[in-house]
Amino acid sequence: MDKKLLSKAYKAGCRGLIFGLESASQNVLNHMKKNIIISTVEDVIINCYDVVIDVGCFFIIGYVNETEKDFENILQFVKKNYKYIKTIYSSSGLHILKGSELYEEAEKYQIILPEFSPDGEWCTADRSNTSKIRNERLKRFNDLISELYSKKEAV
Repeated sequence: MDKKLLSKAYKAGCRGLIFGLESASQNVLNHMKKNIIISTVEDVIINCYDVVIDVGCFFIIGYVNETEKDFENILQFVKKNYKYIKTIYSSSGLHILKGSELYEEAEKYQIILPEFSPDGEWCTADRSNTSKIRNERLKRFNDLISELYSKKEAV
């Protein structure tokens, strides 16, 4: 969305947009089949800010193929762009629901489902993504959000 379109949206009464971004790692977004380019997302967020449309973003921490590098990309994206994002609405860990593609294709994605996992939580077969890892990342993410937004409110 360019500034021209967003300006029209503002004139029509739009005051906020919420994006289900889910990740700021292109690798993860591609795996999710989101069909978005992270640099384009950054441009849209800045364009919204410039025309005074508030932006909110949803993130999922610990997607099935998320590596530490992917997670660091999310943190860097938030640090770089938080001044343009009014609210991070959600930062949840990935839940794999019965009937979802990840659940039904668990073997293809090398996922051990909760009913077959020692701790009752899903994990990857190589244990590169476990509930412990996801919870640690989620805490780091939420701590960063708290730190950045408390600074933003203080200004």
